[in-house]
Amino acid sequence: MKNIDVLWEGNLPLHYIKWDANNISKCSYFENFKVLADKNWNEHLKRYPNDYDGTLLFLEKFKFENGELNLEISLIKFSMANYLLKHNVPLKKGYGALGTQYLVFSPNRDYILIGERAMTQSYYPGAINVPGGILEVKDLGTNPTIALIRELREEVLIPLQSNFYLVAILGGWDNVSVTFLISAMINNKNKFNPNDTYESDNNEWEGNLRWLSLKKLERMSSPNFLDGLLYFQSILLEKSDKVNSKYYL
Repeated sequence: MKNIDVLWEGNLPLHYIKWDANNISKCSYFENFKVLADKNWNEHLKRYPNDYDGTLLFLEKFKFENGELNLEISLIKFSMANYLLKHNVPLKKGYGALGTQYLVFSPNRDYILIGERAMTQSYYPGAINVPGGILEVKDLGTNPTIALIRELREEVLIPLQSNFYLVAILGGWDNVSVTFLISAMINNKNKFNPNDTYESDNNEWEGNLRWLSLKKLERMSSPNFLDGLLYFQSILLEKSDKVNSKYYL
């Protein structure tokens, strides 16, 4: 099992997260790898022609102060991040490309939404995880709350309550990214059926997203989990001596 570096834990409403969209610069730490990254990307496209070289948000620093989380952001190309990941180039500064993962709960918080990544994906094919994505330069045109839930709204076609919370910032899973783990809950007005499945609007998942009971998650082996689900399972196990083994965010 990989180690997860927990950089921050809490229960912070997303509207307390701030960034300065007018003071964004290009991440310059890796310019000496540009030629190699371009060559690597040309080879990558031969195997994964549907991948595109988007401009990602790179988390330089963050500071939690006076109840707010302030983010210092720069930009990095996906092709560069792909090269750094593939060749295990460590970051000497910053935390990495800013990704999001979502703990989507049932109304009673006894089920969580998960999926299995498609085998055609270039990033961890076949891995089991909660929905997620990565932030791009277009997200700077809106406020962080909207940006941080964009991938969830795009991926999961399911009515959700309006309250979203940042529960952890995770680093150390790979050498190029940092994960904002965000909790959400489906709308109580909708009848919940744990056998329901949900189509995603892209080809990221192998089959549909589905519900997994927290009791079952506690007992599952986790060699194929990604960081968000693995972190949450570890929280469940830590709290397994509590009544009903439930974890409320």
